[in-house]
Amino acid sequence: MNRQAAANPTQALFERILGWLPAWLGFMLIILAGVAAIVVGAIQPSAGLIAFGVAAIASSALAWWSGAKSEPRVNPIERSFGGVVSRVDGWVWLVVFGLFLAASIMAIVTR
Repeated sequence: MNRQAAANPTQALFERILGWLPAWLGFMLIILAGVAAIVVGAIQPSAGLIAFGVAAIASSALAWWSGAKSEPRVNPIERSFGGVVSRVDGWVWLVVFGLFLAASIMAIVTR
């Protein structure tokens, strides 16, 4: 028995209802969030937000390409959506970490 499902019946219901969503949709949701960050960063001049958008797109594409698995997570009650990526190779994880570290530094420096 899934302990999380037993602890939160609403979450279990949404997992069952939205279980038909394809796994690659998790990567697409991350890429769309990156595009949104770039657009908002361009509208309100923010180099840090643009850097985070680029890091999100690049890391999602790299993880997808390298064979990592993703899972879309959508919950209208909690008003959340996104993707969870798992089974990421070690070198890909280091590259993704480096991308977000560089984006964080850029956000701090350009603030």
